[in-house]
Amino acid sequence: MNIVSDRIAFTLISVENFADRSFAELIVGKLLSVQSPLTPTTYGAFEPPSLKVIAEESKAIVDVWLNADSGRADAGSVVFGREEVAEYQVAWQRSADPFFPFIGGSVQSTLLMKEPELLTAYFELIKELAHTMKAIYGEVRNLAYPGWGFPLDLRVRLPDIPWASIYGAPYVRYFGNDRISTAPFNARAEISTDMFWLEATASVFDPVPEETKSAIRHHLGEESFMSSGRWRYQSGKAPTLPSPSWAVQ
Repeated sequence: MNIVSDRIAFTLISVENFADRSFAELIVGKLLSVQSPLTPTTYGAFEPPSLKVIAEESKAIVDVWLNADSGRADAGSVVFGREEVAEYQVAWQRSADPFFPFIGGSVQSTLLMKEPELLTAYFELIKELAHTMKAIYGEVRNLAYPGWGFPLDLRVRLPDIPWASIYGAPYVRYFGNDRISTAPFNARAEISTDMFWLEATASVFDPVPEETKSAIRHHLGEESFMSSGRWRYQSGKAPTLPSPSWAVQ
């Protein structure tokens, strides 16, 4: 849990139909059009991705996403990479147990620190992905600081406050616009209707002070968040999250 890395990472959780080809094409298109050198150059079903991305050609990538060659329609994933610079991952599965499809990724933080325009492009990509996939929750974390690897259990609590929180419709309804708009975040923006981007501090390159995390938790409700390095919670408060009905057998 205390592994650290020179990466700025994001995770986006959704209940959209990841088995839908048109949806997959939209996401792949956004990943392939992000500003270089954030653009992936390789892809594959597993790490490390070994297939070369051909510019303007996404059909083969979507086939991997949908697990088309195997004939299985119950799960899929695709991993994208660009040497040590950037990596992205998509994963989904049909299951009677709740499983939230996700898109995640990370970019080398030293590169983003040296080239601020790439940091802006990276954040815009995350926001566009969140909007397209109607994310119910998302976060951006600097992996240089411990604690980022704790497991998520959104049906019990949110994780402790990351650098940027993305609250989709279930959390906007749960906390309410007024409480979110008055919470002591450093900055906030609306990604779309019922979706907020909330920055805890001015810079993603600095750690989020414990007093800042505590103030946000206190304002929104302590029992809705993990805290103080704890993650094995048996109880908490959370909104009723929708299940991806397309994924239930």
